[in-house]
Amino acid sequence: MTDQIEAFVDVSFSKTNRVGFSAIHNAITANASSPVSPFLNNNVSVTVLVTPENSALSTAESENRSATLGATFELPFDWKGEADYTWSGSETYQFTEAITVDDTALAADLNAGRINPFVDQSLYPLDVRKYYVPDAATRESELHEIAFRAAGSLPQLPWGAPTLTLGLSRRISKRPEFVAERSFPLSPVSNTFTVTFANEQITDSLYAETRVPLVKEARFPLVHSLEAELAGRVEQFEVDAGTTSQTFRPNAVPPTSSYVGPTLNGGRYYATDKYDSNNYSAGLKFNPIRSIAFRVSRATAFLPPTPAQLIKNTIPNPNLITITDPKNNNLRYAVPLIIGGNPDLKPQTSESWNAGVIWQPTGLLKGLRVNLEYYRIQQFDAISTLTAQLLVTNEGTFPDRITRDAAGLITLIDNSAINLFERDTRGWDATIDYHFSTPLGSFAVNAGLSFIESLTQQLAFNGPKFEYASYANEGGVPELKGSAGVVWQRGPWTVGWNSQYVGEYNQWGIAGGPVFEQARLTNPNAVPQTTYTLPQGSKTVDAQVYHDAFVTYRLGESLRKLTDRSGASGLALKAARGVSVQFGVRNVFNTIAPLDTFQAETFYLSPYGDTRLRSYWVTVKKAF
Repeated sequence: MTDQIEAFVDVSFSKTNRVGFSAIHNAITANASSPVSPFLNNNVSVTVLVTPENSALSTAESENRSATLGATFELPFDWKGEADYTWSGSETYQFTEAITVDDTALAADLNAGRINPFVDQSLYPLDVRKYYVPDAATRESELHEIAFRAAGSLPQLPWGAPTLTLGLSRRISKRPEFVAERSFPLSPVSNTFTVTFANEQITDSLYAETRVPLVKEARFPLVHSLEAELAGRVEQFEVDAGTTSQTFRPNAVPPTSSYVGPTLNGGRYYATDKYDSNNYSAGLKFNPIRSIAFRVSRATAFLPPTPAQLIKNTIPNPNLITITDPKNNNLRYAVPLIIGGNPDLKPQTSESWNAGVIWQPTGLLKGLRVNLEYYRIQQFDAISTLTAQLLVTNEGTFPDRITRDAAGLITLIDNSAINLFERDTRGWDATIDYHFSTPLGSFAVNAGLSFIESLTQQLAFNGPKFEYASYANEGGVPELKGSAGVVWQRGPWTVGWNSQYVGEYNQWGIAGGPVFEQARLTNPNAVPQTTYTLPQGSKTVDAQVYHDAFVTYRLGESLRKLTDRSGASGLALKAARGVSVQFGVRNVFNTIAPLDTFQAETFYLSPYGDTRLRSYWVTVKKAF
């Protein structure tokens, strides 16, 4: 616009369509009186499997739109500023042929002998499509943010010029009201009509960061530079915290209505929660020579629950999870889960320490960057989810999250978000990046390794901490993960290869793991579980490596060179500008994940692999 003001506009649009199929299976109770049950004196839980022919269709169509309007400008004293406004919105339509199964009708037919699951269902599959309960809903979200940033130098010190960056923003995220209907074709009395009320969160932020040199650059031997880095952020949050939804059952006798979240005199309650947060980070950066930097920092953080994390879901997930029930002699069976938000969540806070070294050489190795970093993160009231098995194993700590029937079998697990009392993570990250050019094109090589030294979680206030590093099947993660890749680019072509490594991890129930240590609290003579280690043939699940590859061709760049040589019309160039085509292969070598006898849902294969084995993708993009 002028030499001092420059305006910019950024607009984007994307649309995604997904189609999938899922095998729905439900556990129901067969009464002892059922004419098809061989267990004449007992009620038993039986799983009704769905064959691939009866798998449930699910589709999703989503649109994402965003626009940013802003300007950069010159300020007095050689400062620079930027102001912008961003709007973004998303809309997702989801259809699921079977959000759940009509258990009432299914159980009635089972106990009347009209269906018989006590057979080899792979040879005699049951037609259960008539019990499916479909679901269709459109969900929208919207974000508005206005921000101002300014940066420049402060008055000169004898040994250097400190810099200061300031930021001010207001962010408003909105989720409009939406309706979800559940129609039970065989049991209309169970029909529900749920209204999830609109939700809004407002965040006001003030941010400042300064870098202050502590010595004059290259003033002393082996002290090329030393500077302090200080940052602070003040935030105010305002979140809708009243009633989250209302569910109607119009065909019940009499018709009923119920709420999720707090209520007032039996009706909807309007309220907002307000949080104030003051966080900071402080660090030192020391360069003994220009190419080597040592850094150390400490920071605090505050994170309130998002609107989505506060929305309670009352409909069980149609895909069951297999658990081991310690109250029923370690019986294995599948149960439904409630997943989603929790209106009782509290904000989480954290403190972190980081220390590391960076090497960026010059000369022949210019373009190389090596980074080694140690970190420790302590989270308090961490917002997370626990595994279904962890909730079952610790039913005494979470009694309100486990529902059992009269026979003592679990019929539902509430696996919604939860505040953990304390989580403490320590580990190391190492990365190598190398960018260089040759007559054959430019190359980018990267490698990374992450080692989690310790991951402890506290499940109860003032309770003990349990170690979860390497206990991936008990709610933890593998200790070691790595990746490596190379990308070659020349003209309109880009070719890439990436490899991922997941280290071995411990099987469920072994000595030293969370399950074993929790059992020892009530029984000092507890012994390790062998439910999975015996069929596994080992106490660990093997390490695994997978490889992906892709090729990208930028059509617009190729056509530009062609039209430049031929002098042809630029219409084709204009149409192709910003168009790129990418073809990729996941799991190039069709590698099967290693055996993990705990993971029934992934056919007893490690969930860090992909049960689909090799897969392909094609992406066409147009940038405006």
